[in-house]
Amino acid sequence: MIDGVLLCPVSGFPIDTRGSKPKAFAGLGNDAKAMSIVNGLLRPESDDDHLVARERVKKWHNPDAAYAVVALCKERGIKKVARPASLFVEVQAEASAAGGAAAPESGLLYPLDLVYRRAGIEVPRVEVVQPDDIPLPYRSLLVHDVDMTLTLERHFGGRVALRPLSTFIDGGSYFRRVLLVQEYAGQPVEMGAIRMRLDAFPDEIRRRILENEAPLGRILRDGRFEYESRVRAFLAVTPNPEMMGVFWMREPRVLYGRRTEVLRRGAKIGDIVEVLPLVIR
Repeated sequence: MIDGVLLCPVSGFPIDTRGSKPKAFAGLGNDAKAMSIVNGLLRPESDDDHLVARERVKKWHNPDAAYAVVALCKERGIKKVARPASLFVEVQAEASAAGGAAAPESGLLYPLDLVYRRAGIEVPRVEVVQPDDIPLPYRSLLVHDVDMTLTLERHFGGRVALRPLSTFIDGGSYFRRVLLVQEYAGQPVEMGAIRMRLDAFPDEIRRRILENEAPLGRILRDGRFEYESRVRAFLAVTPNPEMMGVFWMREPRVLYGRRTEVLRRGAKIGDIVEVLPLVIR
């Protein structure tokens, strides 16, 4: 970064970041985005600078790779990355060596664990809890059969907006990790990861899902899509550093969530993990 101008790590030319997605990234892939975060935005003198980097990448298509590089830099105390491409390759290699490409569907955090491992990010610790052991107000937000988007909007008193964190398609299924925030204030209200079979939806609903502009619950409700949501487990989650940053947490605290299956006419068409931030009301 020179005089506040972000430089493209591939071409070395300035990048205009005033738009929703920098044009210089067109065709360069997610590697270039991660490199730019490290090369142009990483200033490890304070944690606030790392949060600035995370906020910047939230608007881009797949920031998980950048999160992994930033986390590795923080862990090693790296203050300036001379060759971000090499560091990114190292992160990918470490994820592959750890089996990051594979996460069984039986995992408690599936598909969130798959998304994290794919990006080389440490998976949070998790354990199963019984509904009666979930403290309020988390229990009322998790233990129900109502659309989760609608439940959050009723609790927080306004519409929620979606911020995509990462997306990819694998084997006919669409995976995405998202942050739901209060539309009027930007306060995080949920992190979610979904896996959905694309062939299970009509064209219009599939198009809206792939646009990544609205929560899944709202899309299915607007499209009058009939489905069943079945809770497989309620979860107590110890957040990793990346999740703490997304949820604006200064210290690790146990969070609560749930893993559900989505069924249509008795057949499973998707998996969802939802984790709530600290909720005080």
